Amino acid sequence: MPAQLEAMIDPHIRHEVNGILVCVPPPALSPTDGESALLHLRAVAFFLADDVKHLDDVCAISYRPDGWTRPSRDELLGKDGADELNKRLSHLTTRRLEPGDWFDMLQRIPIVVSAFEGFVDALDAVWQLQFAPILDDIAAWRSLHP
Repeated sequence: MPAQLEAMIDPHIRHEVNGILVCVPPPALSPTDGESALLHLRAVAFFLADDVKHLDDVCAISYRPDGWTRPSRDELLGKDGADELNKRLSHLTTRRLEPGDWFDMLQRIPIVVSAFEGFVDALDAVWQLQFAPILDDIAAWRSLHP
C-alpha cells in the first residue's frame, strides 16, 4: 500500500488541494467555477477528517495512522457544512430549493488549507518530502492572496 499511497499524492491529492486554492473571499465566480471549488473543498476536508471505510479509500489517516489528531468535518466545514455540501452539491435534493448562499462555504477554504498544512507537518520526513510540492503550491497561493 505505501507505493499506492505515494502514487496518490501527485497528481490526485495535489489536484484536489489545487482545486481549492482560489481567492478568498472569492471574486465573482461563475457557478461552474464555484461548484468546482466546492467539490475540491469537500474532497480535501473529507480526506483530512474521515476514516478509511473501504479498502481502496485513501485518507490522511492512511499516511499517519497514529500520533495525529485529525479534525472533524464540523471543524473544517462548520456545523452541518458537510451535509450542506452533500445536499446542495453532490446530490439532487430539494434542499437546493431553500434559500441560502452555499458559496459562503468557500470562506472555509483557509481553514481546510491550514488543516492540510498541519497534517503534512505531522508526517514523518519521508512523507513530508512527498507532499512538499503541494505545500509549495499553497505557499504560492498564500503569497498572491494574503
